[in-house]
Amino acid sequence: MFWNKGGVLNISGDGVVEAQSAKYSMAVWAQGGTTIINGGTYTNVGATGDDPTHYDLLYVKNGGQIEINGGEFKCQTPKWTLNIKNASRETASIVVKGGKFHGFNPMEAEEGNFVAPGYKVVEESADVFVVMPE
Repeated sequence: MFWNKGGVLNISGDGVVEAQSAKYSMAVWAQGGTTIINGGTYTNVGATGDDPTHYDLLYVKNGGQIEINGGEFKCQTPKWTLNIKNASRETASIVVKGGKFHGFNPMEAEEGNFVAPGYKVVEESADVFVVMPE
């Protein structure tokens, strides 16, 4: 797991971040600062833990920010692929400018639209959504 408590964290490359934590199963947790994701694969599929109905793949709170420019995202519980702590919604953010999301459309999330202005979501195949410039 990448855990950003402040500053700028750039994540680039083709590696795999596989979250298997027994409690949270997060691949990226932005508790402050800015986290920029430019590529890679992020997954918690197969995770086991306290609440198998709610695993956050990318989680933000306390003024943290995540910017997604690319990468592939596969969450054990797809509706929680991107999540902002309720109490932090005025100070924390997730902005999507690219990437491939399995079972999760970042434009139609329960929490609202995470897709940046000037970008769109295309359903590449059944339940696979790709974010790209308009």
